[in-house]
Amino acid sequence: MVPRQFSYLRDAFYYKYYQSNPKSRPHGAWNNTFNKMEELIQARKKNNTEQRGWRIRCFPYFFIPGFTKSGTSDLYKTLMMFPDFISGINKEPKYWNQERLRPPSQPDMLPAPRFSDYLDLYDAASEQIRQDVTVTEGSSIHYHPRIIGQYV
Repeated sequence: MVPRQFSYLRDAFYYKYYQSNPKSRPHGAWNNTFNKMEELIQARKKNNTEQRGWRIRCFPYFFIPGFTKSGTSDLYKTLMMFPDFISGINKEPKYWNQERLRPPSQPDMLPAPRFSDYLDLYDAASEQIRQDVTVTEGSSIHYHPRIIGQYV
């Protein structure tokens, strides 16, 4: 159930209670960012009457599919100059590539990434959007100017 204070978040957002398992993180290189989010969630847990931490989950509004020497890195860098454009932690997450579709019969390989692991890359961006939400004066319309994109 989505709490009333988050009912305005639609489309690519949803509200979820947080269950921590830091040892299962596949993105070890970004542990500092994940640790900051975990601290924020734990602080919410202390302030929440249900004693449960929560977070807003979101995924990109658009993807920039790339190919070597096609100019997508330049396009991505140009988009990053806009103040309302937010990216995830990693420029090229390995969720939508062939790793996700590999056969499970190769025991020496790591398991394919889960969708929840992919969404973890966008937690900091989701929190930034949540903090930037404004209410139009004299209206119940909530607005945030930010968008999230991903370079694949």
